[in-house]
Amino acid sequence: MRIHYIQHEARIGPGCIVSWLEQSGHQISSTHFYESGSSLPQADNIDALIVLGGKMNVYDDALHTWLPAEKALVQTCIAQGKKVLGICLGAQLAAVALGAEVKQAPHRELGWFRVWPQQPTTLPWLDVLLAETPLIFHSHEDQFAIPEGATLVARTAGNEHAAFLYGQHVLGLQFHAEVTRQDITILLDDFGHQEGHGSYVQSRTEILKKPMYMTAANHWMRRLLEGFFGGRNTL
Repeated sequence: MRIHYIQHEARIGPGCIVSWLEQSGHQISSTHFYESGSSLPQADNIDALIVLGGKMNVYDDALHTWLPAEKALVQTCIAQGKKVLGICLGAQLAAVALGAEVKQAPHRELGWFRVWPQQPTTLPWLDVLLAETPLIFHSHEDQFAIPEGATLVARTAGNEHAAFLYGQHVLGLQFHAEVTRQDITILLDDFGHQEGHGSYVQSRTEILKKPMYMTAANHWMRRLLEGFFGGRNTL
């Protein structure tokens, strides 16, 4: 497949995603909005889209002039039935493209929290993955509403909306299963870590002390990518 990914921040990258794409033989292209002269592809020139996270809000069009064009691309890809995977901000952009609202979440989440399955989906491999109640890294303050026609497929203890599936081709994840230890360290440094500010904000020490969490989350993410883009059940 011709898979394009969108990166919003220089220091918030795709984690384990690119290595999986390379190893799986997909054709990779990318947009880096933090670089001058960055541009988006035409929807007809790609088969699938991955939209990563970022510090900006989905409605910050005045601050980030590329946001309207990005929303339009996401909307076009969805309408054409292309695979769209949104992660954190990317999931929020996918929700907005489907007519849903994004607003402040009931609880800020920063740290490792379990993801709990909700409604069954039409993708058996996804139901199997979510049934494992994986421990995944979270870093967000906003939350998407579930778009009309979509299925709420996961929640956390702190927030009801952690993932949604629209049809079989749009998957929004509010969490970060792709992150490496370096990614998490950068997130903590760049976003400002305020320990004790909320019931679902873990300490820096607690977040970084369990490297096996990242290994397990990355393995879970690669299986999700295989199911979503590979179309093969490798569970």
